[in-house]
Amino acid sequence: MSQILHLPNITFELRDDGILHIKLSDNVHITEEDVYNLNHQITEITNGKSTPVMIEYGAFNTFTDEALSCFATQSVNKADALILNDSVLLTVLAEHYLKINKPTRPTKLFYNTKDGIDWLKQFVD
Repeated sequence: MSQILHLPNITFELRDDGILHIKLSDNVHITEEDVYNLNHQITEITNGKSTPVMIEYGAFNTFTDEALSCFATQSVNKADALILNDSVLLTVLAEHYLKINKPTRPTKLFYNTKDGIDWLKQFVD
């Protein structure tokens, strides 16, 4: 059975298939400190195991440059599927993130969760 953790502005679900689904609420501003806290929560819910992660963004989420840099290099994730839900703003931000920050793990953009899950399954142990 999947494990679910609800925190203000974010929900974590460790799915039965081994994929961690993170869903951000709308209008959340992410800082470098938030990324460190996010990584801590990921480590807790996965018991320290490197896990494929699907991050589903809410409308109008924003990030500091430091947060993007930290997320690209300090993540504990095995692979990331970034779910943009047809947001033009998030698409521009995500493409900038991939080009400038160059994540140190496989990372791909998707517009729906099904495609993200299908891609992440190759990274499940």
